[in-house]
Amino acid sequence: MKIGIDYRPAIAAPWSGIGRQVRAMEQVLAGSARDQLLRYSGTDRPPGETAGSLASIRCPARKQPVDGMHRPHERLRFEAGFLPSALAHDGVELYIATANRGLPLQLGRPKLRKVLLLHDLFQWTHADAHASRLKAVAYRLIERGSLSWSLRTADVIWAPSQFTMQETARLFPALRSRLRWLPNCVPPLPVQAAGTRHPILKGLPERYWLTVGTRGPRKNLPRLLSAWLALRQDGVPVPDLALVGDRADLPATFQQQPGLHVFSGIDDSALGALYQAAERLWHPAYAEGFGLPVVEALAAGTAVAVALGTALDEVTPPEAPRFDPQDPAAIARQMRQLAHFPGDGPAQPWRDFAANYAPASYAGHLLKLIDELRT
Repeated sequence: MKIGIDYRPAIAAPWSGIGRQVRAMEQVLAGSARDQLLRYSGTDRPPGETAGSLASIRCPARKQPVDGMHRPHERLRFEAGFLPSALAHDGVELYIATANRGLPLQLGRPKLRKVLLLHDLFQWTHADAHASRLKAVAYRLIERGSLSWSLRTADVIWAPSQFTMQETARLFPALRSRLRWLPNCVPPLPVQAAGTRHPILKGLPERYWLTVGTRGPRKNLPRLLSAWLALRQDGVPVPDLALVGDRADLPATFQQQPGLHVFSGIDDSALGALYQAAERLWHPAYAEGFGLPVVEALAAGTAVAVALGTALDEVTPPEAPRFDPQDPAAIARQMRQLAHFPGDGPAQPWRDFAANYAPASYAGHLLKLIDELRT
């Protein structure tokens, strides 16, 4: 079967959660003896990268800017002007939109089966951060329209958590029968050799906490940072906090805070080292469709503390500490307790739990869903 996938996230943001899932899907489908994989993107490679294996990516004659493929006019040009004719020309039988929306804007082509990889519904239920109110309204209308089109025209919707499936069925009851579960793929990150210390850890104390992800209000960082800072000012021995993300996403009062270490644009080796050396990962998001950092931390053998609710309830072992993400006092109580009593037992149970999302498990789930679409 000829299978096409939207490869834009793997080009524009290969380090992101969505980019990682696209690359995981690519690896499985490219290795399938029963299928031929074709990749579609607005451009075929990031700036400065040689063609190599990426030369086979199908893209418009006028390539789109890597950092601009998400813009509404570029998406319209790709999804309406390029994609329908390209899929027809290549004889694609199954097309997978991987970026939460992005199915081809065409009225119909009966032989083409369409799948939507739905990461979450928060663009529908939650406001995001934008430079102006006008831009926020415009993007919200565009995102809702695009998501609605993709949901309603998809033959099947793959969701990474039972929570996301339930939310989709609640908001769009008519789509319930199209929903399928495809848990995310979370490959273990590189592990530091015994007795070595990765350069990324220079300047970090032996004991520190970690949080990963800063973009968007739903990450809930202001509450986490406020609780952490207040406890330190009260003399509670909470560890330093390492944060993976963009410093500009933080409230101004925290951007130069002593004890807060911010890392941006790091590779998998550095990220793996941060997870492995951390005492604990804190994940305070109040809206999460999966919770990739939680599983990455568990795979490294690192304890976690997570917000109650959403998909985090599924991807976290039952015995892990949890807190109400909307209650600053609850966050502070959990931090105070874990600052004094940090132990969570041996690391192997965390790794065993994370193995449910390892590449081999993911491949089995994905190929089973592909087989369902062969009939």
